Amino acid sequence: MRSEKEKSAHEAYKKFLDIMLYDVPLKQLDDLVVNDVTGYGTTLDEKILEIERLRKLVIDQREQGAGYEMNFVINPVHRRINPDNGLAVFIDEIEISMNINGDKNIIPLRFSSVLELTNGSWKVVHLHGSVAVNTEGDTWHKEEHLRKIEELEKLVSEKTEDLLTKNRELEIEASLERVRTVAMGMNKSDDLLNICEVTFKEFKKIGFDNLRNAIIHILNDEKGFFLDYDYSDYLGGSINHINYNSHPVVEDYLRQIKRADDAFAQVVIEGTELDGWKEFRRSGGQVDDPKLDGIQSLYYYLFSIGIGDIGISTFNPIDDTQIKILKRFGNVFDLAYRRYNDIALAEVQAREAQIELALERVRARTMAMQ
Repeated sequence: MRSEKEKSAHEAYKKFLDIMLYDVPLKQLDDLVVNDVTGYGTTLDEKILEIERLRKLVIDQREQGAGYEMNFVINPVHRRINPDNGLAVFIDEIEISMNINGDKNIIPLRFSSVLELTNGSWKVVHLHGSVAVNTEGDTWHKEEHLRKIEELEKLVSEKTEDLLTKNRELEIEASLERVRTVAMGMNKSDDLLNICEVTFKEFKKIGFDNLRNAIIHILNDEKGFFLDYDYSDYLGGSINHINYNSHPVVEDYLRQIKRADDAFAQVVIEGTELDGWKEFRRSGGQVDDPKLDGIQSLYYYLFSIGIGDIGISTFNPIDDTQIKILKRFGNVFDLAYRRYNDIALAEVQAREAQIELALERVRARTMAMQ
């Protein structure tokens, strides 16, 4: 049988625990805790030397837990009550579960309290809370320390990778904007060489290390040829007239690029075919490229813009990431070239209207002659 003092100790502890875990009115704290109560919470700053600090700790807990679904499972570990000496010790293991954005977070808490019988009432004089960590067989928490270091290194690595990715994206966007600026300023077809030049230089800036040249093709299906505009830093710019059926490589490229308005053409020239391609360039009057001597393969990557295409040639294959970047450059040029075509068409129509007006004036004068 419990004595009345033991019963009252249990009642006082239960009321105190309710304040610590649930939204019980804080005014009851003065009746259950001595003014100079001491203790520690679960964090470094939760050091308690008087009742007001304990009150603030409880207020902080409630504010930080507001809006979360929380449940508590209390498992008594030890009870030691000495009514004659007026001391009681309560030790519990408390499983706290929180629902955070649909995920269940479980906190294993160890909580101990010392109560003292003062003027016929049991009051808490000391408390201590700690979170149990999974470091079985690791008394000095060496493995935990190494695990935390590993987690921190992983986090730093992820953040660094994310920062590098964002910086890379900024570099690409800056290059695209420089190409867009030149392309939007185009007012005659020969300006396509300027766009090849700025495109070549921007590709070099963002890591296209094996770049041979930057290319723009404008197709003319009616006459069966295309104009080849290309630029490299060692040959400069050139414009070449190439017939559709002039070489098997040209025919292969045309089959790929004319599949759709947004088609992608990839052509690899190697072996004996490369020797034939060099001879084709020379016989067609194209500028001799000494860098083609001694190579094993030549790669062309081109994105359609409907009336032609934009792309590059390289001495080594490019990866999928670089192909995606090339497509973005193609999209930028496509929009600018459409604008140029609209302006050019409007100018032609205006010029034709002026000519028609002048002819009409001449016709009117002729009809008025006696």
